[in-house]
Amino acid sequence: MAKNGKTFSVILIMCVSVLSLCMLAGCAEKAKKAVEWGDSPDFTLKQLDGTNFTLSSLKGKVILLDFWATWCGYCVDEIPDLIAMRKDLADKGFEVVGVSLDKRAETVKKFAEKNGINYILVMGDNKIGDKYNISRGIPTTFIIDKDGNSVKSFLGLTGRKEFEQVILELLEKGK
Repeated sequence: MAKNGKTFSVILIMCVSVLSLCMLAGCAEKAKKAVEWGDSPDFTLKQLDGTNFTLSSLKGKVILLDFWATWCGYCVDEIPDLIAMRKDLADKGFEVVGVSLDKRAETVKKFAEKNGINYILVMGDNKIGDKYNISRGIPTTFIIDKDGNSVKSFLGLTGRKEFEQVILELLEKGK
């Protein structure tokens, strides 16, 4: 009986040790990922088709992150420039991500189809809005470098020329 008790104790200690190591490795992996991404808040949100999209999956690209809504006139006015920039610069390592603050994905989906939106669209929420401090209004747009660092932000209607001044410089870096 004593021998079985010792064996059980040894097995229990080994299991606890292995479990602890696994947990520590998981924490180290999370810390490593956070350091690798940069200072721009990472997120995972639903795309219009219901699949998840994680911002840090675009590491290595320059990102224009646009908070907008279909009911926002200035937001809608910016969309043709965003479509054109995505078309012209995608092969150079550039991506546009639109975070819609609309309530219904179906509304955004119809709008995107009607307007030929060619970039990633996700459905936002208050949590992501708070992370990016967009309480002053929309459109609010962030330019994020290839390492995940927020480089510049724009509040209100902004033209392609202003966006491209920052984007083209970032695309040239590290070539």
